[in-house]
Amino acid sequence: MDVGRYVAILLLFISPLAMRAQETFYYYGKEKIPLQRDHESEGFKELTPGTVSKHSGLSGAAKEVGNGRFFALRSEIDTGLFSRLTSRNLLQRYPIYRMDAQKLMVDGEIIVQFKADVGATRAKEVLALFGHQIIPRGIEANSYTVRITNAESTLAVANTLNQRTDVVYSQPNFLHVAEQLPRPHLRPKLFAALAAPVFPSDEYFPQQWGMENKNSNASQGNAGADIKIKGAWNVTHGSAGIIVAIIDEGVDASHQDLKGKIIESVDTFESGDGLPNPGDSHGTNCAGIIAATPNNGIGIAGVAWATRILSIRVIRTTDGVSEYSTETISNGLRLAGEKGAHIISMSMVMSPEIAIRNQIDYALFSGARGKKGTIVVFPSGDTGVSGVSFPCNLSSSRPIICVGASNEWDEVKSQTSKDNENFWGSNTGKEVTVVAPGVHVCTTDLVVPNAVPYVSSRRGHSRVDPIEEPDDDSRRS
Repeated sequence: MDVGRYVAILLLFISPLAMRAQETFYYYGKEKIPLQRDHESEGFKELTPGTVSKHSGLSGAAKEVGNGRFFALRSEIDTGLFSRLTSRNLLQRYPIYRMDAQKLMVDGEIIVQFKADVGATRAKEVLALFGHQIIPRGIEANSYTVRITNAESTLAVANTLNQRTDVVYSQPNFLHVAEQLPRPHLRPKLFAALAAPVFPSDEYFPQQWGMENKNSNASQGNAGADIKIKGAWNVTHGSAGIIVAIIDEGVDASHQDLKGKIIESVDTFESGDGLPNPGDSHGTNCAGIIAATPNNGIGIAGVAWATRILSIRVIRTTDGVSEYSTETISNGLRLAGEKGAHIISMSMVMSPEIAIRNQIDYALFSGARGKKGTIVVFPSGDTGVSGVSFPCNLSSSRPIICVGASNEWDEVKSQTSKDNENFWGSNTGKEVTVVAPGVHVCTTDLVVPNAVPYVSSRRGHSRVDPIEEPDDDSRRS
């Protein structure tokens, strides 16, 4: 038996106890990214279909996140029952790790790219030492997805492969999971006392303070703390020849303010139609901010309303849990580049991953636009710390626009800013290119089930596309 096969067998059967004794991390290039095991949640897969539904100690709390995988809070399940079912091989446990506020599930799937001089036969021979299923990845040269049997060994195997001299990089195909939080929707009475808009004529334009802030009451904001849209509209309204790719949850193309604006809806999930699941409104929120039809007497006005939208779905919510993976994000970025998007809007933060960084580079420097490239926009993060999140932090080495959030008082959003949303703040740092309105943003919402398909409570970095230059250097930190 050669040494490589011997090491592979050891890794495949390494015990959970030994894993806990080791340093827990994955590689981002040569950098170790630390992770913590999440002891509040459980990830697992049914090995015998129907196991979850047959046991009341699981069925009420376990949330399916696609492909037979489940997510549950330990406080809401019968942990003794769960242990018995896993020991009887009715369920397979998938580890969940924490990185900051993110929860990353691993299910034994690993992404590997070999160096250019390694042939396909040799690459598959190496991977066969570790995994039982090997799939070539079409979006990256000489790269593969390999599935191992023991999900607990995912990090260890990925890290071992990453250190091979014939491998460019290796990392888990992380599945990011999060419970979807409820949020309020607009009701007509919220707008009853508003003054008539000066421009444009849309019903809810007065709520779009980021466009034109006319507050005369200091307790509600500072007049002029906006993006100076009048001046911008004197120059351009955007162009139908400009395509903005929204990489998100999908966009509700039936919305009255977005009709005719969505040129295509693409899905990175198997058998998906590109449209949002019930409750997945974030992509529709972003689309309205960018391209909502103005002067139609209803709704809102988009900042660059003449542009068109390419909707790429990379996130979905199933059974109350939102999920996306390394591969859905990578594929979404690749599709945006291949389809010639002029701008990519991706209002997300995530764990640092080479697979994702490579596809950002593809959009920036290659893709259908060739050397012209694509403008790529990411949020700085919403934990209120000094230091921006990935992939926004790539702006220090790549031509990426990194956007922070501001409020009605022209403050950088923080846990202590005047808007009273003390549960979040905009991350700051030298990588931040500009800030844009990110509090109390009025925009389009899903048509079903909302009687009024607009929302004014959307917070965070949804407004990363309507970029404006800061009034002064105080907005950068």
